[in-house]
Amino acid sequence: MLKKCLTEKKEFKKLLFCSSIFIGLLFIPYTLDNDIWFLLNSGRYILIHGIPHMEPFTIHQDFHFVMQQWLSAVIFWKVYASFGPYGLIILLHIVDIFITYILFRLCMLVSSRNWQIATIITTVIGVIFIPLFIRTRPQIFSGLLLLIEIFFLEKYSLTHQKKYLLILPFLSVLLINLHAALWPMLFVLMLPFIADALLGKLRRLKQHFPHSTMHFPLSPLLICLCVSFAVGFCNPYGWESMSYLSRSYGYSEINLLVSEMHPVVITSLLGKLLFPMLLYITIVYARKIPPLRYILLTGGTACMALSANRSVFLLFLLGVFPLAYVFKNYKLLTFDTPYITPAYKASYRLRCGLITLLLFTMSFIFYKQWTILLSKLFALPMAADIILLTAGLLFSIEFFRFLKKSHRQLSFELITRQIAYFILLLVFTIFIIHENDHYQNPDFVSETEPAVNCLLQDASTDDIRLWTNYNTGNYAEYKGIRCYLDTRADVFLPRNNWQTDILHEYFQLETSHIYYKDFIKHYHFTHFLTYHDDALYTDLYNDPAYKLIYSDKNYRLYKSVTP
Repeated sequence: MLKKCLTEKKEFKKLLFCSSIFIGLLFIPYTLDNDIWFLLNSGRYILIHGIPHMEPFTIHQDFHFVMQQWLSAVIFWKVYASFGPYGLIILLHIVDIFITYILFRLCMLVSSRNWQIATIITTVIGVIFIPLFIRTRPQIFSGLLLLIEIFFLEKYSLTHQKKYLLILPFLSVLLINLHAALWPMLFVLMLPFIADALLGKLRRLKQHFPHSTMHFPLSPLLICLCVSFAVGFCNPYGWESMSYLSRSYGYSEINLLVSEMHPVVITSLLGKLLFPMLLYITIVYARKIPPLRYILLTGGTACMALSANRSVFLLFLLGVFPLAYVFKNYKLLTFDTPYITPAYKASYRLRCGLITLLLFTMSFIFYKQWTILLSKLFALPMAADIILLTAGLLFSIEFFRFLKKSHRQLSFELITRQIAYFILLLVFTIFIIHENDHYQNPDFVSETEPAVNCLLQDASTDDIRLWTNYNTGNYAEYKGIRCYLDTRADVFLPRNNWQTDILHEYFQLETSHIYYKDFIKHYHFTHFLTYHDDALYTDLYNDPAYKLIYSDKNYRLYKSVTP
Protein backbone atom coordinates (compact mmCIF):
# COMPACT_ATOMS: atom_id res chain seq x y z
CA MET A 1 0.00 0.00 0.00
CA LEU A 2 2.82 2.38 0.95
CA LYS A 3 4.66 1.57 -2.28
CA LYS A 4 1.52 2.33 -4.30
CA CYS A 5 1.05 5.69 -2.57
CA LEU A 6 4.69 6.65 -3.17
CA THR A 7 4.36 5.67 -6.84
CA GLU A 8 1.19 7.71 -7.25
CA LYS A 9 2.80 10.69 -5.53
CA LYS A 10 5.82 10.47 -7.84
CA GLU A 11 3.59 10.23 -10.93
CA PHE A 12 1.61 13.24 -9.75
CA LYS A 13 4.79 15.28 -9.33
CA LYS A 14 5.95 14.13 -12.76
CA LEU A 15 2.66 15.22 -14.30
CA LEU A 16 2.88 18.56 -12.47
CA PHE A 17 6.42 19.07 -13.76
CA CYS A 18 5.44 18.22 -17.34
CA SER A 19 2.50 20.63 -17.20
CA SER A 20 5.06 23.45 -17.14
CA ILE A 21 5.26 23.14 -20.94
CA PHE A 22 2.09 25.25 -21.06
CA ILE A 23 3.58 28.19 -19.14
CA GLY A 24 4.04 30.02 -22.44
CA LEU A 25 0.26 30.30 -22.77
CA LEU A 26 0.38 33.06 -20.16
CA PHE A 27 2.37 35.26 -22.52
CA ILE A 28 0.08 35.20 -25.54
CA PRO A 29 -0.43 38.92 -26.27
CA TYR A 30 -3.98 40.25 -26.08
CA THR A 31 -3.60 42.18 -29.33
CA LEU A 32 -4.87 41.80 -32.86
CA ASP A 33 -2.30 41.85 -35.62
CA ASN A 34 -2.72 44.52 -38.30
CA ASP A 35 -3.21 41.79 -40.92
CA ILE A 36 -6.31 40.49 -39.14
CA TRP A 37 -8.44 43.23 -40.71
CA PHE A 38 -7.88 42.13 -44.29
CA LEU A 39 -8.30 38.50 -43.18
CA LEU A 40 -11.63 39.29 -41.52
CA ASN A 41 -12.66 41.27 -44.58
CA SER A 42 -11.72 38.35 -46.83
CA GLY A 43 -13.54 35.75 -44.73
CA ARG A 44 -16.69 37.86 -44.61
CA TYR A 45 -16.56 38.39 -48.38
CA ILE A 46 -16.20 34.66 -49.12
CA LEU A 47 -19.20 33.70 -47.01
CA ILE A 48 -21.35 36.31 -48.83
CA HIS A 49 -20.04 36.24 -52.41
CA GLY A 50 -17.96 33.07 -52.69
CA ILE A 51 -14.31 32.60 -53.70
CA PRO A 52 -13.08 35.72 -55.56
CA HIS A 53 -10.94 35.61 -58.69
CA MET A 54 -10.85 39.40 -59.17
CA GLU A 55 -9.49 41.63 -56.42
CA PRO A 56 -12.58 43.11 -54.65
CA PHE A 57 -11.26 45.52 -52.00
CA THR A 58 -9.06 48.16 -53.68
CA ILE A 59 -9.62 50.95 -56.19
CA HIS A 60 -7.80 48.96 -58.88
CA GLN A 61 -10.06 47.43 -61.50
CA ASP A 62 -9.87 43.91 -62.93
CA PHE A 63 -6.85 42.80 -60.93
CA HIS A 64 -6.45 39.04 -61.18
CA PHE A 65 -6.52 37.64 -57.66
CA VAL A 66 -5.62 34.51 -55.71
CA MET A 67 -6.77 34.51 -52.08
CA GLN A 68 -4.08 32.14 -50.89
CA GLN A 69 -5.25 32.23 -47.24
CA TRP A 70 -8.97 31.84 -47.93
CA LEU A 71 -9.70 29.04 -45.42
CA SER A 72 -7.79 30.79 -42.63
CA ALA A 73 -9.74 33.97 -43.39
CA VAL A 74 -13.05 32.10 -43.13
CA ILE A 75 -12.06 30.56 -39.78
CA PHE A 76 -10.97 33.92 -38.37
CA TRP A 77 -14.16 35.62 -39.53
CA LYS A 78 -16.47 32.90 -38.18
CA VAL A 79 -14.76 33.06 -34.79
CA TYR A 80 -14.77 36.86 -34.75
CA ALA A 81 -18.42 37.09 -35.86
CA SER A 82 -19.50 34.58 -33.20
CA PHE A 83 -17.34 35.53 -30.21
CA GLY A 84 -15.76 38.90 -30.98
CA PRO A 85 -12.06 39.72 -30.48
CA TYR A 86 -11.79 37.58 -27.35
CA GLY A 87 -12.82 34.62 -29.50
CA LEU A 88 -9.70 35.17 -31.61
CA ILE A 89 -7.55 35.24 -28.47
CA ILE A 90 -9.15 31.98 -27.33
CA LEU A 91 -8.42 30.52 -30.77
CA LEU A 92 -4.75 31.46 -30.33
CA HIS A 93 -4.71 29.64 -26.99
CA ILE A 94 -6.31 26.52 -28.48
CA VAL A 95 -3.89 26.35 -31.42
CA ASP A 96 -0.93 26.95 -29.15
CA ILE A 97 -2.01 24.13 -26.83
CA PHE A 98 -1.92 21.77 -29.83
CA ILE A 99 1.46 23.15 -30.98
CA THR A 100 2.94 22.75 -27.50
CA TYR A 101 1.57 19.23 -27.08
CA ILE A 102 2.81 18.02 -30.49
CA LEU A 103 6.22 19.58 -29.83
CA PHE A 104 6.40 17.82 -26.46
CA ARG A 105 5.43 14.50 -28.04
CA LEU A 106 8.07 15.05 -30.74
CA CYS A 107 10.76 15.75 -28.15
CA MET A 108 9.68 12.65 -26.21
CA LEU A 109 9.94 10.61 -29.40
CA VAL A 110 13.45 11.70 -30.39
CA SER A 111 14.77 11.61 -26.79
CA SER A 112 13.65 8.00 -26.24
CA ARG A 113 10.98 9.17 -23.77
CA ASN A 114 13.29 11.25 -21.59
CA TRP A 115 10.42 13.32 -20.21
CA GLN A 116 12.67 15.69 -18.27
CA ILE A 117 14.65 16.79 -21.32
CA ALA A 118 11.45 16.93 -23.41
CA THR A 119 9.78 19.13 -20.81
CA ILE A 120 12.70 21.55 -20.52
CA ILE A 121 13.14 21.98 -24.28
CA THR A 122 9.42 22.37 -24.91
CA THR A 123 9.04 24.90 -22.10
CA VAL A 124 11.99 27.02 -23.24
CA ILE A 125 10.83 27.00 -26.87
CA GLY A 126 7.29 27.82 -25.79
CA VAL A 127 8.23 30.77 -23.60
CA ILE A 128 10.42 32.23 -26.39
CA PHE A 129 8.28 31.24 -29.38
CA ILE A 130 4.79 32.13 -28.17
CA PRO A 131 5.18 35.86 -27.37
CA LEU A 132 7.00 36.43 -30.67
CA PHE A 133 5.03 34.40 -33.20
CA ILE A 134 1.59 33.43 -31.87
CA ARG A 135 -0.44 36.09 -33.64
CA THR A 136 -3.77 36.31 -35.45
CA ARG A 137 -2.19 35.18 -38.70
CA PRO A 138 -2.43 32.03 -40.86
CA GLN A 139 1.06 31.03 -39.74
CA ILE A 140 -0.42 29.56 -36.55
CA PHE A 141 -2.23 26.96 -38.67
CA SER A 142 0.64 26.32 -41.09
CA GLY A 143 3.12 26.03 -38.22
CA LEU A 144 0.93 23.43 -36.52
CA LEU A 145 0.53 21.41 -39.73
CA LEU A 146 4.26 21.43 -40.48
CA LEU A 147 5.02 20.33 -36.92
CA ILE A 148 2.56 17.44 -37.28
CA GLU A 149 4.30 16.48 -40.53
CA ILE A 150 7.69 16.31 -38.82
CA PHE A 151 6.21 14.23 -36.00
CA PHE A 152 4.81 11.58 -38.33
CA LEU A 153 7.89 11.55 -40.56
CA GLU A 154 9.93 10.91 -37.43
CA LYS A 155 7.55 8.12 -36.39
CA TYR A 156 8.02 6.54 -39.80
CA SER A 157 11.81 6.83 -39.70
CA LEU A 158 11.96 5.13 -36.30
CA THR A 159 9.30 2.44 -36.77
CA HIS A 160 9.35 1.93 -40.58
CA GLN A 161 5.56 1.65 -40.49
CA LYS A 162 3.98 3.06 -43.63
CA LYS A 163 0.73 3.96 -41.88
CA TYR A 164 2.39 7.06 -40.42
CA LEU A 165 2.78 8.51 -43.92
CA LEU A 166 -0.93 8.34 -44.69
CA ILE A 167 -1.62 11.64 -42.92
CA LEU A 168 0.72 13.66 -45.15
CA PRO A 169 -1.67 14.01 -48.15
CA PHE A 170 -4.36 15.31 -45.80
CA LEU A 171 -1.90 17.84 -44.40
CA SER A 172 -1.15 18.90 -47.96
CA VAL A 173 -4.82 19.62 -48.70
CA LEU A 174 -5.23 21.59 -45.47
CA LEU A 175 -2.05 23.60 -45.96
CA ILE A 176 -2.74 24.59 -49.57
CA ASN A 177 -6.09 26.04 -48.49
CA LEU A 178 -5.07 27.53 -45.16
CA HIS A 179 -1.77 29.12 -46.22
CA ALA A 180 -0.73 28.40 -49.80
CA ALA A 181 2.46 30.46 -49.54
CA LEU A 182 3.90 27.87 -47.13
CA TRP A 183 2.61 24.79 -48.98
CA PRO A 184 6.03 24.13 -50.63
CA MET A 185 7.53 23.78 -47.15
CA LEU A 186 5.63 20.51 -46.82
CA PHE A 187 7.98 19.03 -49.41
CA VAL A 188 11.09 20.90 -48.31
CA LEU A 189 10.75 19.28 -44.88
CA MET A 190 10.67 15.83 -46.51
CA LEU A 191 14.11 16.36 -48.05
CA PRO A 192 16.15 15.78 -44.84
CA PHE A 193 14.39 12.44 -44.35
CA ILE A 194 14.98 11.48 -47.97
CA ALA A 195 18.66 12.37 -47.57
CA ASP A 196 18.85 10.28 -44.41
CA ALA A 197 17.27 7.31 -46.20
CA LEU A 198 19.74 7.68 -49.08
CA LEU A 199 22.67 7.82 -46.68
CA GLY A 200 22.52 4.05 -46.23
CA LYS A 201 23.46 3.59 -49.87
CA LEU A 202 26.43 5.97 -49.72
CA ARG A 203 29.15 4.02 -47.97
CA ARG A 204 31.68 6.83 -47.86
CA LEU A 205 29.33 9.07 -45.90
CA LYS A 206 28.10 6.44 -43.45
CA GLN A 207 31.08 6.79 -41.15
CA HIS A 208 30.49 10.55 -40.71
CA PHE A 209 26.93 10.08 -39.41
CA PRO A 210 27.05 7.04 -37.12
CA HIS A 211 23.74 7.91 -35.43
CA SER A 212 21.64 8.19 -38.59
CA THR A 213 18.81 5.74 -39.08
CA MET A 214 20.00 4.28 -42.37
CA HIS A 215 17.52 1.50 -42.91
CA PHE A 216 14.04 2.98 -43.29
CA PRO A 217 12.66 2.47 -46.82
CA LEU A 218 12.85 5.36 -49.25
CA SER A 219 10.20 4.31 -51.79
CA PRO A 220 7.14 4.83 -49.50
CA LEU A 221 8.40 8.30 -48.71
CA LEU A 222 8.76 9.17 -52.41
CA ILE A 223 5.30 7.78 -53.19
CA CYS A 224 3.84 9.85 -50.35
CA LEU A 225 5.59 12.93 -51.70
CA CYS A 226 4.04 12.42 -55.14
CA VAL A 227 0.55 11.82 -53.72
CA SER A 228 0.82 14.88 -51.46
CA PHE A 229 1.78 16.97 -54.47
CA ALA A 230 -1.10 15.64 -56.56
CA VAL A 231 -3.75 16.35 -53.91
CA GLY A 232 -2.44 19.92 -53.73
CA PHE A 233 -4.70 20.62 -56.72
CA CYS A 234 -7.67 20.33 -54.32
CA ASN A 235 -8.04 24.08 -53.89
CA PRO A 236 -10.16 26.80 -55.58
CA TYR A 237 -7.27 28.11 -57.69
CA GLY A 238 -5.49 24.92 -58.74
CA TRP A 239 -1.89 25.38 -59.89
CA GLU A 240 -2.00 29.12 -59.15
CA SER A 241 -2.15 28.45 -55.42
CA MET A 242 0.49 25.73 -55.61
CA SER A 243 2.94 28.04 -57.40
CA TYR A 244 2.01 31.15 -55.41
CA LEU A 245 5.33 31.33 -53.56
CA SER A 246 7.36 31.43 -56.77
CA ARG A 247 5.43 34.52 -57.98
CA SER A 248 5.45 36.45 -54.72
CA TYR A 249 9.06 36.62 -53.56
CA GLY A 250 12.35 37.88 -54.91
CA TYR A 251 11.15 41.46 -55.44
CA SER A 252 13.41 44.20 -54.10
CA GLU A 253 10.39 46.38 -53.31
CA ILE A 254 8.91 43.72 -51.04
CA ASN A 255 12.25 43.10 -49.36
CA LEU A 256 12.54 46.81 -48.57
CA LEU A 257 8.92 47.44 -47.66
CA VAL A 258 8.05 44.39 -45.56
CA SER A 259 10.04 44.36 -42.33
CA GLU A 260 9.53 40.60 -41.99
CA MET A 261 11.63 40.10 -45.11
CA HIS A 262 14.63 41.88 -43.59
CA PRO A 263 17.55 39.66 -42.52
CA VAL A 264 18.23 39.18 -38.82
CA VAL A 265 20.99 41.46 -37.51
CA ILE A 266 22.92 40.76 -34.35
CA THR A 267 22.21 44.22 -32.90
CA SER A 268 18.45 43.56 -32.77
CA LEU A 269 16.72 41.86 -29.86
CA LEU A 270 15.93 38.87 -32.05
CA GLY A 271 19.53 38.71 -33.23
CA LYS A 272 20.88 38.75 -29.68
CA LEU A 273 18.68 35.76 -28.97
CA LEU A 274 19.19 33.92 -32.25
CA PHE A 275 22.95 34.10 -32.84
CA PRO A 276 24.04 32.77 -29.40
CA MET A 277 21.46 29.99 -29.71
CA LEU A 278 22.79 28.95 -33.12
CA LEU A 279 26.36 29.06 -31.82
CA TYR A 280 25.37 26.81 -28.91
CA ILE A 281 23.58 24.35 -31.21
CA THR A 282 26.63 24.25 -33.52
CA ILE A 283 28.93 23.42 -30.60
CA VAL A 284 26.55 20.74 -29.33
CA TYR A 285 26.24 19.15 -32.77
CA ALA A 286 30.02 19.17 -33.17
CA ARG A 287 30.52 17.33 -29.87
CA LYS A 288 27.88 14.71 -30.63
CA ILE A 289 26.90 14.39 -34.27
CA PRO A 290 23.16 13.74 -34.56
CA PRO A 291 21.48 11.96 -37.49
CA LEU A 292 21.80 13.69 -40.84
CA ARG A 293 18.12 14.66 -40.99
CA TYR A 294 18.44 16.66 -37.77
CA ILE A 295 21.49 18.52 -39.05
CA LEU A 296 19.68 19.38 -42.27
CA LEU A 297 16.50 20.46 -40.45
CA THR A 298 18.38 22.75 -38.09
CA GLY A 299 20.75 24.05 -40.75
CA GLY A 300 18.02 24.65 -43.31
CA THR A 301 15.64 26.45 -40.96
CA ALA A 302 18.58 28.45 -39.56
CA CYS A 303 19.51 29.68 -43.05
CA MET A 304 15.91 30.66 -43.67
CA ALA A 305 15.71 32.44 -40.32
CA LEU A 306 18.89 34.43 -40.91
CA SER A 307 17.76 35.50 -44.38
CA ALA A 308 14.31 36.76 -43.30
CA ASN A 309 12.70 37.59 -39.96
CA ARG A 310 9.46 35.89 -40.94
CA SER A 311 11.18 32.48 -41.06
CA VAL A 312 12.53 32.58 -37.51
CA PHE A 313 9.40 30.85 -36.25
CA LEU A 314 10.26 27.84 -38.46
CA LEU A 315 13.64 27.54 -36.76
CA PHE A 316 12.17 27.55 -33.25
CA LEU A 317 9.35 25.22 -34.21
CA LEU A 318 11.13 22.75 -36.50
CA GLY A 319 14.88 23.21 -35.99
CA VAL A 320 15.51 23.16 -32.24
CA PHE A 321 13.76 19.96 -31.14
CA PRO A 322 16.75 17.76 -32.28
CA LEU A 323 18.50 18.93 -29.09
CA ALA A 324 16.23 16.43 -27.34
CA TYR A 325 18.05 13.67 -29.24
CA VAL A 326 21.49 15.02 -28.32
CA PHE A 327 20.62 15.14 -24.60
CA LYS A 328 18.47 12.01 -24.49
CA ASN A 329 20.90 10.18 -22.20
CA TYR A 330 21.08 13.04 -19.70
CA LYS A 331 19.24 12.11 -16.53
CA LEU A 332 18.29 14.88 -14.16
CA LEU A 333 17.43 14.32 -10.51
CA THR A 334 14.19 12.45 -10.00
CA PHE A 335 11.60 13.27 -7.39
CA ASP A 336 12.54 10.28 -5.25
CA THR A 337 16.31 10.93 -5.31
CA PRO A 338 17.68 11.21 -1.72
CA TYR A 339 19.10 14.57 -0.76
CA ILE A 340 22.47 13.11 0.16
CA THR A 341 23.19 11.23 -3.09
CA PRO A 342 26.28 12.12 -5.16
CA ALA A 343 23.99 13.39 -7.92
CA TYR A 344 23.22 16.45 -5.81
CA LYS A 345 26.85 17.09 -4.99
CA ALA A 346 27.85 16.74 -8.66
CA SER A 347 25.66 19.67 -9.62
CA TYR A 348 26.63 21.79 -6.61
CA ARG A 349 28.65 24.44 -8.48
CA LEU A 350 26.14 24.68 -11.31
CA ARG A 351 23.22 25.23 -8.93
CA CYS A 352 25.13 27.76 -6.87
CA GLY A 353 26.08 29.67 -10.01
CA LEU A 354 22.52 29.70 -11.32
CA ILE A 355 21.12 30.85 -8.00
CA THR A 356 23.72 33.63 -7.74
CA LEU A 357 22.85 34.77 -11.25
CA LEU A 358 19.13 34.72 -10.48
CA LEU A 359 19.63 36.63 -7.24
CA PHE A 360 21.67 39.27 -9.05
CA THR A 361 19.04 39.55 -11.80
CA MET A 362 16.21 39.83 -9.28
CA SER A 363 18.06 42.50 -7.30
CA PHE A 364 18.75 44.50 -10.45
CA ILE A 365 15.10 44.29 -11.58
CA PHE A 366 13.76 45.39 -8.20
CA TYR A 367 16.35 48.18 -7.95
CA LYS A 368 15.47 49.58 -11.38
CA GLN A 369 11.73 49.00 -11.63
CA TRP A 370 10.32 48.23 -8.21
CA THR A 371 7.87 51.18 -8.32
CA ILE A 372 6.51 50.07 -11.71
CA LEU A 373 6.25 46.45 -10.62
CA LEU A 374 4.51 47.42 -7.39
CA SER A 375 1.90 49.52 -9.20
CA LYS A 376 1.24 46.72 -11.68
CA LEU A 377 0.91 44.23 -8.85
CA PHE A 378 -1.84 46.31 -7.26
CA ALA A 379 -3.48 46.66 -10.68
CA LEU A 380 -3.85 42.90 -11.08
CA PRO A 381 -7.32 41.41 -10.67
CA MET A 382 -8.15 40.05 -7.23
CA ALA A 383 -8.14 36.47 -8.55
CA ALA A 384 -4.57 36.87 -9.83
CA ASP A 385 -3.44 38.35 -6.50
CA ILE A 386 -5.02 35.42 -4.66
CA ILE A 387 -3.28 32.91 -6.96
CA LEU A 388 0.11 34.55 -6.45
CA LEU A 389 -0.40 34.78 -2.68
CA THR A 390 -1.46 31.14 -2.49
CA ALA A 391 1.55 30.04 -4.54
CA GLY A 392 3.86 31.99 -2.24
CA LEU A 393 2.29 30.45 0.87
CA LEU A 394 2.57 26.93 -0.54
CA PHE A 395 6.25 27.42 -1.31
CA SER A 396 6.83 28.86 2.16
CA ILE A 397 5.11 25.93 3.86
CA GLU A 398 7.09 23.45 1.76
CA PHE A 399 10.31 25.27 2.60
CA PHE A 400 9.80 25.20 6.36
CA ARG A 401 8.68 21.57 6.24
CA PHE A 402 11.92 20.81 4.46
CA LEU A 403 13.96 22.61 7.15
CA LYS A 404 12.12 20.78 9.89
CA LYS A 405 12.71 17.35 8.38
CA SER A 406 16.28 17.94 7.27
CA HIS A 407 17.79 19.85 10.18
CA ARG A 408 20.15 17.03 11.06
CA GLN A 409 21.77 16.97 7.65
CA LEU A 410 21.27 20.64 6.79
CA SER A 411 23.84 22.02 4.37
CA PHE A 412 24.05 24.79 1.83
CA GLU A 413 23.68 22.50 -1.18
CA LEU A 414 20.39 21.22 0.20
CA ILE A 415 18.96 24.64 0.89
CA THR A 416 19.83 25.83 -2.62
CA ARG A 417 17.05 23.63 -3.99
CA GLN A 418 14.45 25.50 -1.97
CA ILE A 419 16.00 28.90 -2.66
CA ALA A 420 15.71 28.10 -6.36
CA TYR A 421 11.98 27.46 -5.85
CA PHE A 422 11.51 30.91 -4.35
CA ILE A 423 13.56 32.71 -6.99
CA LEU A 424 11.72 31.00 -9.83
CA LEU A 425 8.43 31.93 -8.19
CA LEU A 426 9.52 35.57 -7.99
CA VAL A 427 10.74 35.60 -11.59
CA PHE A 428 7.47 34.03 -12.71
CA THR A 429 5.49 36.57 -10.70
CA ILE A 430 7.40 39.50 -12.19
CA PHE A 431 6.85 38.10 -15.67
CA ILE A 432 3.11 37.99 -15.06
CA ILE A 433 3.11 41.51 -13.65
CA HIS A 434 5.19 42.77 -16.57
CA GLU A 435 2.73 41.22 -19.04
CA ASN A 436 -0.24 42.60 -17.10
CA ASP A 437 -0.78 45.40 -19.62
CA HIS A 438 -1.96 42.86 -22.17
CA TYR A 439 -4.70 41.74 -19.81
CA GLN A 440 -5.64 45.11 -18.34
CA ASN A 441 -5.48 47.04 -21.63
CA PRO A 442 -6.12 44.61 -24.50
CA ASP A 443 -5.48 46.16 -27.90
CA PHE A 444 -8.37 45.11 -30.13
CA VAL A 445 -8.62 48.22 -32.31
CA SER A 446 -6.65 49.52 -35.24
CA GLU A 447 -4.48 52.62 -34.93
CA THR A 448 -6.31 54.07 -37.90
CA GLU A 449 -9.80 53.60 -36.43
CA PRO A 450 -10.29 57.27 -35.33
CA ALA A 451 -9.21 58.55 -38.76
CA VAL A 452 -11.42 56.04 -40.58
CA ASN A 453 -14.41 56.95 -38.39
CA CYS A 454 -13.84 60.61 -39.23
CA LEU A 455 -13.65 59.71 -42.92
CA LEU A 456 -16.96 57.81 -42.78
CA GLN A 457 -18.61 60.86 -41.22
CA ASP A 458 -17.32 63.03 -44.05
CA ALA A 459 -18.48 60.85 -46.98
CA SER A 460 -20.16 57.55 -47.82
CA THR A 461 -18.09 54.52 -48.78
CA ASP A 462 -19.32 54.63 -52.39
CA ASP A 463 -18.00 58.17 -52.84
CA ILE A 464 -14.54 57.59 -51.34
CA ARG A 465 -11.35 56.82 -53.25
CA LEU A 466 -8.79 56.63 -50.47
CA TRP A 467 -5.02 56.81 -50.76
CA THR A 468 -3.29 54.66 -48.15
CA ASN A 469 0.25 53.48 -47.68
CA TYR A 470 1.31 49.87 -47.20
CA ASN A 471 0.25 49.64 -43.53
CA THR A 472 -2.85 51.84 -43.30
CA GLY A 473 -5.27 50.27 -45.77
CA ASN A 474 -6.39 47.11 -43.96
CA TYR A 475 -8.85 48.58 -41.47
CA ALA A 476 -10.31 51.04 -44.00
CA GLU A 477 -11.01 48.17 -46.39
CA TYR A 478 -12.59 46.21 -43.54
CA LYS A 479 -14.99 49.15 -43.09
CA GLY A 480 -15.94 48.99 -46.77
CA ILE A 481 -13.67 51.72 -48.17
CA ARG A 482 -11.75 51.03 -51.37
CA CYS A 483 -8.06 51.87 -50.93
CA TYR A 484 -4.93 52.26 -53.01
CA LEU A 485 -2.72 49.83 -51.07
CA ASP A 486 -2.73 47.42 -48.13
CA THR A 487 -0.39 44.87 -46.51
CA ARG A 488 -1.09 42.16 -49.09
CA ALA A 489 2.10 43.13 -50.91
CA ASP A 490 2.00 40.15 -53.29
CA VAL A 491 -1.41 41.24 -54.65
CA PHE A 492 0.15 44.38 -56.12
CA LEU A 493 2.81 42.58 -58.16
CA PRO A 494 2.30 42.22 -61.92
CA ARG A 495 2.99 38.48 -61.78
CA ASN A 496 -0.10 38.08 -59.61
CA ASN A 497 -2.49 40.82 -60.75
CA TRP A 498 -1.53 40.47 -64.46
CA GLN A 499 -1.57 44.26 -64.88
CA THR A 500 0.41 46.89 -62.97
CA ASP A 501 3.34 46.98 -60.58
CA ILE A 502 1.67 49.05 -57.87
CA LEU A 503 4.49 48.52 -55.38
CA HIS A 504 7.03 50.01 -57.77
CA GLU A 505 4.71 52.96 -58.39
CA TYR A 506 4.33 53.45 -54.63
CA PHE A 507 8.11 53.54 -54.19
CA GLN A 508 8.40 56.03 -57.04
CA LEU A 509 5.91 58.30 -55.26
CA GLU A 510 7.64 58.01 -51.87
CA THR A 511 11.03 58.81 -53.38
CA SER A 512 9.65 61.73 -55.44
CA HIS A 513 10.48 60.12 -58.77
CA ILE A 514 6.94 60.94 -59.90
CA TYR A 515 5.16 64.22 -59.21
CA TYR A 516 2.47 63.77 -56.59
CA LYS A 517 -0.10 65.93 -58.43
CA ASP A 518 0.22 63.84 -61.59
CA PHE A 519 -0.14 60.70 -59.50
CA ILE A 520 -3.27 62.01 -57.73
CA LYS A 521 -4.81 63.17 -61.00
CA HIS A 522 -4.35 59.71 -62.49
CA TYR A 523 -6.30 57.96 -59.70
CA HIS A 524 -8.80 60.73 -58.83
CA PHE A 525 -8.39 60.31 -55.09
CA THR A 526 -10.95 61.98 -52.84
CA HIS A 527 -9.17 61.39 -49.50
CA PHE A 528 -5.68 60.63 -48.23
CA LEU A 529 -4.83 58.75 -45.03
CA THR A 530 -1.17 59.59 -44.49
CA TYR A 531 1.39 58.45 -41.92
CA HIS A 532 4.06 60.78 -40.56
CA ASP A 533 6.83 59.32 -42.73
CA ASP A 534 4.82 59.45 -45.99
CA ALA A 535 5.79 61.97 -48.64
CA LEU A 536 2.15 63.09 -48.96
CA TYR A 537 2.01 63.75 -45.21
CA THR A 538 3.84 67.06 -45.76
CA ASP A 539 3.18 67.63 -49.48
CA LEU A 540 -0.58 67.93 -49.00
CA TYR A 541 -0.26 70.02 -45.83
CA ASN A 542 1.14 72.91 -47.84
CA ASP A 543 -1.17 72.47 -50.82
CA PRO A 544 -4.40 74.57 -50.72
CA ALA A 545 -6.16 72.01 -52.93
CA TYR A 546 -6.34 69.63 -49.97
CA LYS A 547 -7.97 70.15 -46.59
CA LEU A 548 -6.83 68.59 -43.34
CA ILE A 549 -9.91 67.07 -41.65
CA TYR A 550 -8.25 64.84 -39.02
CA SER A 551 -4.88 64.74 -37.31
CA ASP A 552 -3.22 62.91 -34.42
CA LYS A 553 0.38 62.19 -33.43
CA ASN A 554 0.89 59.72 -36.30
CA TYR A 555 -1.78 60.27 -38.93
CA ARG A 556 -3.26 63.04 -41.04
CA LEU A 557 -6.44 62.68 -43.06
CA TYR A 558 -6.80 65.01 -46.04
CA LYS A 559 -9.76 65.75 -48.28
CA SER A 560 -9.50 66.90 -51.87
CA VAL A 561 -11.22 70.28 -52.36
CA THR A 562 -11.58 72.72 -55.23
CA PRO A 563 -8.78 75.30 -55.00
